[in-house]
Amino acid sequence: MSTITRELAKLFRKITNSEIDAEGNAHVVLSPADSLLINNARIALASLEAEPVCVIDQSNLDYLKSGSDADVWPASRAEMGDVLLYRSATPAPVSVPAAMEMDDDFDSAFEHGKAVGWNACRAAMLQGGK
Repeated sequence: MSTITRELAKLFRKITNSEIDAEGNAHVVLSPADSLLINNARIALASLEAEPVCVIDQSNLDYLKSGSDADVWPASRAEMGDVLLYRSATPAPVSVPAAMEMDDDFDSAFEHGKAVGWNACRAAMLQGGK
């Protein structure tokens, strides 16, 4: 277990007053947003711990870009200036949901809060990492 996962587990324990078992299962009922956040943290951790599977130099990378074949070497033979290649899944395209309309005549505080939260999450998605 790395430092990041220990810190994540400590934060989770502090926020929810619960534990995560060895398989990564939480023993509480979480909101979908909380579950998504924890899952994204696990994915981020996995990408931080990824190791290169091979290396390629710049000239061979240019061959690949032009559609030709190129040589790659084991990651153990990496030299200064080589490009490290990782094996990972292609990220899924992100689609931002439509904004939720808010009426001036609030039928319930819950619906208003839901719309405010939805639109705040949508705005954060549109901002990306800016």
